[in-house]
Amino acid sequence: MVNVRQPRDIAQVLLSVLFLAIMIVACLWIVQPFILGFAWAGTIVIATWPVLLKLQKILWGRRSLAVLVMTLLLVLLFVIPVALLVNSIVDGSGPLIHAVTGGDMTLPDLAWLNNIPLVGAKLYAGWHSLLDMGGSAIMAKVRPYIGTTTTWFVGQAAHIGRFMMHCALMLLFSALLYWRGEQVAMGIRHFACRLAAKRGDAAV
Repeated sequence: MVNVRQPRDIAQVLLSVLFLAIMIVACLWIVQPFILGFAWAGTIVIATWPVLLKLQKILWGRRSLAVLVMTLLLVLLFVIPVALLVNSIVDGSGPLIHAVTGGDMTLPDLAWLNNIPLVGAKLYAGWHSLLDMGGSAIMAKVRPYIGTTTTWFVGQAAHIGRFMMHCALMLLFSALLYWRGEQVAMGIRHFACRLAAKRGDAAV
């Protein structure tokens, strides 16, 4: 007996595919702010996993203490120095932009050239001859480009809020991966095996 397959409704199939595509795009849009922090945390955790295991042995085999120490080390080594650097750039950008765009900036005297042995005096004299021939004209031509570059750089550095959010997510994901690293690794290996059998496990 031959089973006659019922023809599928094309409109229903198209709506189903469209719904799945919308769901995938919505999920990606929701997790987009967390992708960079998770990738950053994963890279750091993989690179520092042996350090965590050594700390765990030193700290009486307690994973919680080792995770706490590693998180504090990440704060000291990554978050605080970069945050201070960005903050200093933003704080010092006002006078620099004003000097560049307002026409108050001039070419420096470079008196330290005289301290260079043998050729220092010649370099200093050549620099001042360049200034005498048209230093102000050179500065007038270069000033717009310097101002635009400085403003763009400071504008990029001003996104400190977004950067700090990624740092906070990196610390959170790093602590979670340190705490449950073995379970996460087993889950990834299981998924790879289900996806491509032995080749998937070898790839992981």
